[in-house]
Amino acid sequence: MSALLAQLLAWLRPSQGWLAFLLVLTAVLCLPGALLTPGPSPGGSPYLITLALLAVMAGLRLAGSQLRGRSTALAGTLLGSLLVTAAVARLWPPLHLLWQDLRNGLAWLQGTSDAAPPFSYLAGFFWQRLSAFAIRLWWWGQNTADGLQDQDTIVLEIILGLTVWLLALLATWQIYRRHDALTGLLPLGGLVTLVAFFRGGLSVFYFFIYMACAFTLIAGTRLWSNRARWEAEGIDYPASLELDLGLSLGPLLLIVLTLAALFPVLSIHPLREGFWHWMDEPWSRVERMAERFVGPIDSQVPRLAGRAAGGGDSPRAGR
Repeated sequence: MSALLAQLLAWLRPSQGWLAFLLVLTAVLCLPGALLTPGPSPGGSPYLITLALLAVMAGLRLAGSQLRGRSTALAGTLLGSLLVTAAVARLWPPLHLLWQDLRNGLAWLQGTSDAAPPFSYLAGFFWQRLSAFAIRLWWWGQNTADGLQDQDTIVLEIILGLTVWLLALLATWQIYRRHDALTGLLPLGGLVTLVAFFRGGLSVFYFFIYMACAFTLIAGTRLWSNRARWEAEGIDYPASLELDLGLSLGPLLLIVLTLAALFPVLSIHPLREGFWHWMDEPWSRVERMAERFVGPIDSQVPRLAGRAAGGGDSPRAGR
C-alpha cells in the first residue's frame, strides 16, 4: 500500500516540486480570497476558489503538453468558458441525485418494469438548470435593452469567473512552461493590488501573501532557467542550490508574512484620499453605467473623510 501511494505521489508530483506548486497555488488563490473577503462581495460565491484551483491544474497539464501558445490560449479559454458556465448555472449535481440515478440505472438494466431510463434524473436536473441559466441571460438582455438598472448579477459572475480562470491559467502556464514568473504573475498581481486598494481590510492581508509568494517564485524561476542553461552547457553547480536559495529567502518571507498578520488593515490613507479627491465623481458615473449591465454594485470603497460615515459603502452613497 505504501509503495502504491509513493508511486501515485511521484506521478502527481509537479515538475518543479511540491513547494513551488504550493507557492503558485497560494498566489493564485489570493485573488478570489481578496474578492471574497467578509462583506458584500461581487458574485460572492466560493465558485471563484474552485475555478482558481482548476485553472492551476489545467495550467500544469497544458504547460507539459505539446500545444503551442495560441493553441493553449484557445483550449484554455474554451475549457474556462465551459467551467464558468457550469459554475454560474450551478450544474454540479448533488450526490443523492447521482446515487438515485445509479440505482435507477441498475434497476432498468435488471428489467424492472417501473424503472425510468438511465440518467433520466440527471438529464432533468441539467435541463432545469440550463433553462434557468438561459432565462436569466434573456432577462438580462431585455433589461439592458430597456435601460433598467435593477439587473441580474449573472454577467458580473461570468466576468469574474473568466477573469480568475484566465489569470490563474496564465500565471501557471508562464511559470511552468517558460519559467517566467514575472510575466505570468504581473496581471494577477495588478488585480490583487487594485482589490486591496479599493476594498481595504482583509484584502490587504492577501496582497501581502501574494507579494511574498510572487517574489519567491520570481527568484525560483530564475534559478530554474539558469539551472537548465548550466545543464545544457555542462556547467557544474551545487546540488543544494535550491536549499540555499530557500534559506536566504526564508527570513524575508517570514518577515513579510508576520507584517501581513500583524497589520491586516494597513492602508495608505493620504494616497487613497488624494485619489478619491479627484476620482470620486467620475467613479460614481462609471458605477452607475456599470450597474446597467451587471446589477447593483457595492464596491466597499472607504469614503473620504468628511463624507457620511459608514466605511465599506461606495463613494456615491448617501448623496
